[in-house]
Amino acid sequence: MPPSAAFPWIDPIPHPVLLVALDGGRAAFANRRAREKLGTTAQPGPAAAIFSEPDDLARLLETARTGPARLDRVALKSAEGTHVWCRVEAERTVIEGREYALLTLADAQDAPADPRSALWRAVFDQAGIGIVLLDAAGRFLDANPRWLELFGYTWDDARALRPSASLDQGRIGALLRGETAQYRVEQAYVRQDGTPFWGDLSVGALRDAEGAARYVMGFLLDITAHKRAEDQLHEANERLEMQLLENQRLQEQLAGLAIRDGLTGLFNRRYMEATLHRELSRVGRDNQPLSIVAMQIDQRTGDPLLKTVAGLLHSQMRGADLACRYDDAVFVAVLPGAPLLNAARRAESWRTAVEALAIDHAGETLCCTVSIGIAEYPRHGLSGDQLLAQADSALRLAQEAGRNRVVTWG
Repeated sequence: MPPSAAFPWIDPIPHPVLLVALDGGRAAFANRRAREKLGTTAQPGPAAAIFSEPDDLARLLETARTGPARLDRVALKSAEGTHVWCRVEAERTVIEGREYALLTLADAQDAPADPRSALWRAVFDQAGIGIVLLDAAGRFLDANPRWLELFGYTWDDARALRPSASLDQGRIGALLRGETAQYRVEQAYVRQDGTPFWGDLSVGALRDAEGAARYVMGFLLDITAHKRAEDQLHEANERLEMQLLENQRLQEQLAGLAIRDGLTGLFNRRYMEATLHRELSRVGRDNQPLSIVAMQIDQRTGDPLLKTVAGLLHSQMRGADLACRYDDAVFVAVLPGAPLLNAARRAESWRTAVEALAIDHAGETLCCTVSIGIAEYPRHGLSGDQLLAQADSALRLAQEAGRNRVVTWG
């Protein structure tokens, strides 16, 4: 802003001085000391362009209308793009009938360090993580080479973008208002060429001595390799979990094979005897009956008929009932809670159902009958061995009486 003949008395003032119109806020003149301090930013035009925070100018002009105004820490823009921190005093003056504010500049005593100073620039440019700087209005001020490299942008490209392309504007607003001290987030980003990468972003506000937010600075660390390793570990864990589930399934199958008869699928004798012991303890505590039904096929028969009879018996089991293949053609059913009479009625229905079977196999029709013996706890015995022996004895009586019948012991 060159000297003007209209303001010859201002230029010799030994302090930096700006003359700003109260109406419109247009900078009319800067003396030599102001031009030395600010450089080419001291040009005719809107004075707000000289202030990093236009609100600072607005406050000075508004107060100067009625009396002296002063702000102790104001960031003015230099020609180099750095901030010049000043104490600014404003007084109203009238020149040729027009009102102005005469702004006198002095160095601020405890101004915050400018993050675009030479020291900051050295750290900024050489940092191995991406760093971005925003002003208090949320506008891009600077980005270091690593930040630009991460996104694949030139500085001109980045400056043309809105910060919302990489920063959460809602959280930025909360930082500037002092509602939060910082925020951190891991998220996926997209480079200019469309390739994705993962970043760990930390964002905080830089404040002056009065606590006012002057800048927002973001630090971005590329964690793509870390995320890839996490994904690989997750996939490996999933594969391991699937293998464990498969092993568990196989173990369950093996356990099932250990307690079941391979031909008929019914429980085997060992499992039945162990279960019978537990059930006798339970019904004894509950003062309930339990019946043992022993059933043997009367005819010599092959596997097809054995499996068919076993399937029929299995289909008749209820609740806690248990059916097993006890011997070659002998089956045993354990009926907890069933008294002798009920067990006999059920056994008779099984006998008639077996008698009605007719199986076509290899061009032949196979038929059979069964003999059945029944014993009841506690009437016929207190132990599993006693009950099985009594049920077997009843079975022998049924066979001796002509087979194809149900006999209860005692």
